[in-house]
Amino acid sequence: MLSWFDAQPAQAFAAQMAKDVVKLLGKVEGGSKQRDKNLAKLQRLFAAARKFSAAQHLNMYKKARLGQTLRTSLLNAGYAKDFAEEVVRITLTHL
Repeated sequence: MLSWFDAQPAQAFAAQMAKDVVKLLGKVEGGSKQRDKNLAKLQRLFAAARKFSAAQHLNMYKKARLGQTLRTSLLNAGYAKDFAEEVVRITLTHL
């Protein structure tokens, strides 16, 4: 029962994913066309999220913690709120 609340692996994955986003994109600037290009660059990370989800049993709580950690990490890295939320939304749909 208590393992249901153990979201540390999901949070660690989200923190690493945010670091990978920063490595791939650097600082994000530009309009919607640039945003689409940046999201296309992240397809490899979304595939990694799919593999992580297959390896770990992620319940609703763990997915929420993963999304929250990813969003917070991206915002702290200086990304716009809209971009961070879009990355989180796409990531969570791949889980």
